Amino acid sequence: MDDCDCIDLYVAPTTSLTLSDEAAFAACLDDTERSRADRLRHAGARRDFIIAHGLCRLALSQRRRDILPSAWRFQRGTHGKPEVDGSFGIRFNLTHTEGLAAVAVAEQREVGVDAEFMAPEMATPATAATFCTSAELQALLAIKDDAERAKCFFALWTLKESLLKATGHGFFASPHAIECRLDPFSVHRFGNDELGKWRIWAAELGGLHKLAVSAALAARTPHLRACRITSPSGVLDGKPRIGLDAQFSEVAFG
Repeated sequence: MDDCDCIDLYVAPTTSLTLSDEAAFAACLDDTERSRADRLRHAGARRDFIIAHGLCRLALSQRRRDILPSAWRFQRGTHGKPEVDGSFGIRFNLTHTEGLAAVAVAEQREVGVDAEFMAPEMATPATAATFCTSAELQALLAIKDDAERAKCFFALWTLKESLLKATGHGFFASPHAIECRLDPFSVHRFGNDELGKWRIWAAELGGLHKLAVSAALAARTPHLRACRITSPSGVLDGKPRIGLDAQFSEVAFG
């Protein structure tokens, strides 16, 4: 399959990586990224940040093998989305949450990824109201089983954030512009004319995390190519990719 048609998704369970792995990811970072990492007081949050940003650089160099991971430079787009500084035609997005880092890379199309640790105490009606429409909130609160309701909460959260990150707006745009149906899980409304312009995949990872990837359709239909990262060397050394122990489902529109 042509790389131009593929969204490469790299997922790293950060708690299974060693201190030497973390140091190898950190060696890829620039001074700004290191400074941001140093400001994070919680060791786990600092680890997840370092691995996500180091993994991003390694993933970009997988697409452009003549560029060292440490050599990449970044700028901010119109709405603040990070992008590669230069005319490389490559797009990326990254996310990190407790115990997980993920990076999505694409050619000539916008892409967004979001992952969240499914902490039950976060899945409250008050928090849901900040990103759910009234119809979504009503459907969510109608779910009697607490665990199932929390899973739906994080499925909605990650889908909306991945899609808004792909557009470049993130949560600076209103997540209420997107409305989903829960059964079956689908996007019912997105702005005035955005339906049909995107492709979304969603998965649950290890019973601990929800993850969603969104990509623009562009000229050709994108396909997701996902792998699990067990060490930084495994990104670039040509070893066979390790598949994710997760079933990605495509989210329908309409």
